[in-house]
Amino acid sequence: MRTDSTNVSETAQGEARDYITGKFGADFLPAEPPTYKTKTLGAQEAHEAIRPTAVSREPESVKSFLEPPLYKLYNLIWQRFVASQMEAAV
Repeated sequence: MRTDSTNVSETAQGEARDYITGKFGADFLPAEPPTYKTKTLGAQEAHEAIRPTAVSREPESVKSFLEPPLYKLYNLIWQRFVASQMEAAV
């Protein structure tokens, strides 16, 4: 059975942690990188989660290269990925 993976590579997590610390400060960074478990029994977890190739490619920096619907999709993926690596909202 296949499912959407929640796995994120250590490299991507490290890059996201560096970005978050530099952009927002250490208060927005959890002590340990978050890990998410799948709720589907018997799911194949061989693939990585959908994420930007580099967190440094902020949505505004690629907007001129994308059509409006693709920009909206990229923006959503980028924001969700960065938020998934940050401290939980209060």
